[in-house]
Amino acid sequence: MPLTLHHANPTDTPYIADLFFASFANDPPVEKLFPRAPDVRDWWIRAISQDCRNPRKRVLKVTDEGGKIIGFVLWSLPASPDQVDMDDGFSVPWPGSCDAEYGDRFFGAIHEREMEVMRGKKHYCILLVLFTLVLLSSLNCYRDPLGLMLTVIIIIDVDMLATHPTARGRGVATMLVRWGLRRAESNGIDVYLSSTQMARSVYEKLGFEARGLLLIVEGYAQIPMVWSPGRICSDAARS
Repeated sequence: MPLTLHHANPTDTPYIADLFFASFANDPPVEKLFPRAPDVRDWWIRAISQDCRNPRKRVLKVTDEGGKIIGFVLWSLPASPDQVDMDDGFSVPWPGSCDAEYGDRFFGAIHEREMEVMRGKKHYCILLVLFTLVLLSSLNCYRDPLGLMLTVIIIIDVDMLATHPTARGRGVATMLVRWGLRRAESNGIDVYLSSTQMARSVYEKLGFEARGLLLIVEGYAQIPMVWSPGRICSDAARS
């Protein structure tokens, strides 16, 4: 029985939170951001549960033959004019076990580079808080107060993606990303993310283009990446 892709629901969130900790267990900067502590896990469960109910978010999961969740992704989608805003799940205040100053500096660097990469283009992002998350991007850009999408460049953000260490190499990340690329392709929408160095090759195979290197904190860098339909290997989204 092959791996399957589904929409996640709030009952999945404890498993997704545990998957996050397993996925980044050997990533010291991320472990410093989100130490394995009960209050951090509770914060994750609350955040993902909230995003499962947000019409501008899509939390997807991949399950194996036994129904175990082995990968997940959080997509941020552009809003339609008639949608009501909902708070983003991943928002401050930080859990008490987190280093808030370190987190602000970490995600502040990601946000600044996103602005540089997009060269001041007006685009929709979902989060109106201080940060987003890991493989991720998406901090507050510019928003049209009327929700108008004319003459604006819309970017869908990959907020977060994680695969269980034992499931890597099975195409889980590709399944999770292609879901969004198909929709971005059909709507002519760019996709932006900030990748770990280990995941870079996965995104390049899907047609993402690296936009430099970002040293976030000493000894830890990510790669800003952009995918554009009709310009960068758009066939990857159709396969």
